[in-house]
Amino acid sequence: MDEKFKSTAFFLITAVLVALLVGSHYRIEKLEGKLERYAGQREEITRFVWAEYGADIYAAINHFMETRPDVVEKLGENVEIKVDYIVHGRFGASYDPREQLFWVYYDEFRKPREEDVVYVRLTAYYPTNWSAVRGFPWMEYVVNHTTHGVIGVTGTTAQFALMSHFSYEKRQEILRELGIENATTGCSSTFALFRADGSWVDIELNCAENGKSLCWFTIGWVEEKSGKLERVVVTKPFEGSCGKEREDTALQLREELMGDSFEVPPDIAEKLLNLTGGTIYEWTAGD
Repeated sequence: MDEKFKSTAFFLITAVLVALLVGSHYRIEKLEGKLERYAGQREEITRFVWAEYGADIYAAINHFMETRPDVVEKLGENVEIKVDYIVHGRFGASYDPREQLFWVYYDEFRKPREEDVVYVRLTAYYPTNWSAVRGFPWMEYVVNHTTHGVIGVTGTTAQFALMSHFSYEKRQEILRELGIENATTGCSSTFALFRADGSWVDIELNCAENGKSLCWFTIGWVEEKSGKLERVVVTKPFEGSCGKEREDTALQLREELMGDSFEVPPDIAEKLLNLTGGTIYEWTAGD
């Protein structure tokens, strides 16, 4: 290869590299500009969320501190309670404690349950690194957006409260009592979830198989204001299995207990206890 060709090739390669570097630098500058504008927008959005929903958030935090001293005591002093997210109608915002900024989203397909209600979920963090505290219960509150008064916890909170009652050991103990320990197949679904006399009542239909197939109901009463689990019962088992048979069983029982009405009768738990012949497990707060 002669020297003239080498010189020309070197010049062309250098020119291409310079052009690429200039283009890359321009794109980086453009991207940095977009990121700066985006960061500015997030700060503006965060100010809006605090201005619009700050009173609802602090009402939920104060309510939690007042009604759940049992959890607060276990958390200790080196923990901070922060908002995890808020939902109001189709608008939602989740909080990043490290950046102290909100991410917002809008779900046009969500059907608002109540117009003047804000749903506020709380969580606990270690402020040294803003990592979430493991074992913190699911705490989601319903807050009146006009008065900023806390109405109570959500049904989802009640379901998590009932679910967390059953440790692995306790589940195995109940399965042994039912006569189907080491079940190879298990399933569950919500049979009914409603409010009655200041409590959420969560009724879960459970089934398991291990040579024989059985179903039973787990019923939990959760105080609506605080989210504390008040009472748990597990009914005696009856024949049934996972899959379509479980769906048919649930449908048949709903028709028998509710008829054509979509409203859950407040005494449905008592009716189920009578139908199943009583309980094999009972627990009350304080036991």
